[in-house]
Formats: sequence, C-alpha cells, structure tokens
Amino acid sequence: MKKIIWLSDIHLNLLPKNGIATFVEIIKKRPSDTIWISGDIAEADSVVDFLSTMESEFEQPINFVLGNHDYYLGFFNEVRFKIRKLCSESGRLCWLNDSDVVEVTKEVGLIGHDSWADGRFGDYKNSDLLLNDYFMIWDFNPFVKKDVSGKQSFPGGIKNILSHFTSTQAKQSRLLKMQALAAEAVQHIEMHLCDSLKKYKKVFFLTHVPPFREACWHQDKISDDNGLPHFSCKIVGDTLIRIMKQYPDRHLTVLCGHTHCRAEAQILDNLKVFAAHAEYGIPEIQKIFKL
Repeated sequence: MKKIIWLSDIHLNLLPKNGIATFVEIIKKRPSDTIWISGDIAEADSVVDFLSTMESEFEQPINFVLGNHDYYLGFFNEVRFKIRKLCSESGRLCWLNDSDVVEVTKEVGLIGHDSWADGRFGDYKNSDLLLNDYFMIWDFNPFVKKDVSGKQSFPGGIKNILSHFTSTQAKQSRLLKMQALAAEAVQHIEMHLCDSLKKYKKVFFLTHVPPFREACWHQDKISDDNGLPHFSCKIVGDTLIRIMKQYPDRHLTVLCGHTHCRAEAQILDNLKVFAAHAEYGIPEIQKIFKL
C-alpha cells in the first residue's frame, strides 16, 4: 500500500522560520511514500528556495504544480525557467507540467498541470473583480518596466494604472492571456490522460484551478457569476468530462486548490473532484490517500 500526502495553498512565504519548521514536523509525523502539492507554494522570488528546502527535509518524491501566487512578482517564463532548472538538478522534485504520467502503483497513475482560470463560467464581461494576479504577475501588468538592475517600476501613477485595469480593452487582453494559459492545460491533458487511462485503472489529476463550477466555492456556497470567471477553468473540466465518458471502466480523481474553500463533487460516476481548504499562515495536510 502507498500513502500519499496531499498539500495545497501552503503559502510558505507567509510563515516565520519556526512556522515552517513546525509544518515540516507535522508532515514528518505522518509517514508517506509521496507528497503532492496542488499549487501556491510561495511566490516567484522564493518558490524555488522553498521547494529546495522541502526536498532537503523529506526523503520521498514531491510532485507538484504551480498556482497563481507562485508567479507573483515575476514573469511566467522566468519562473518556469527556474522551476525547470531546479527539477532537472533534482532527483525527487517533479513539476507535472513537464512530466508524463507518474506511476503511483501498478494500478494508479498521476498527471497534472497548473491550469488557469479561463473566464468561461459566470459573467466575465460584467464582473468587476480585480484579482491581485492582474497587478502582481508582470505578464498581466503592462505598467511594469524593468530597469538595467532588473528591478520593477510602475511609471504613470496609481490613477493611470487603475483606469487602465478597469477598461474594456484591458479586460479583453487579460481574458486572452487567461484562456491561453488554460489552453496549455487542455493540451497537456489531451496528450497524457488517454494514455494514462489505458494503462491505469485509476488516475489522479493534480491542478490548481477548479475545473468545475461545483468545486469552486466561496463563503460556503458555489461562487457567484462575479467570481466564477476568475476562479474556475471550464475548458479543462469539459475536456476531462469528454475523455472520461470514453473510459467508463476507469476512474479519475481531480485534486485542486485556489479558492481556499473545501469542496467535494461527483461530476460523473467515474469522475470526482476535491478542492482544498486553506488559510493564509496556517498550512495543513489536506488528505492522506492510501492506495
């Protein structure tokens, strides 16, 4: 039997050193064969350091995806370059975006991808929600300029920035970026899920963004049309449903985070999703799977 610890939205950059040590000890007291993390490990300037720390503290493999916070204060390409370099030099860290199916047992496989909210659930056009993502991830923020020292600056003043971010043009530009990131996840699923289902009776899909409305909760209920566009990925969910209908004798379990609100939903007879609960500064073990 294999034991897997599932973590999500642990935001280690918000913990003091003794808090990190305490969390490490909590995990060590629950023996496991593998650790899975469904994103939001830290931020762009610290995620590599924290993953390295986890590798040094634990003997078991660590399979992970990145969340939106893992790109804060950084560019997508720069963060991904650092993550790829880290994993290439590690024997136990695996970023699932760059991985084929990982064998868990002879009957169980694991695939995963960061994914991204795609604006297709809810009412993106009329949503007035402005996530920190759009200011703190430099690919979304056209006002961020790098000087020769590599430091970021925000020319134009706060009024100019806010005026831009609430414009129709800016909303459409963000949506195109969001949907391009979601399309990367779909491409990964199309490439690996069918082959995984042919080989394994049960497959886990680790991701950050809930791919189903039923798993996207806020304040003890499914998110409303204002929030859903920013916290769920419909195109990934549609892809998973379509593929699982082709394999009725196989089972897929989706593990996600992002909303910080626990949810559990049976989407099909052979497709179930778990969303993680989380509180900033209080990381926890979401679940221990025994396979």
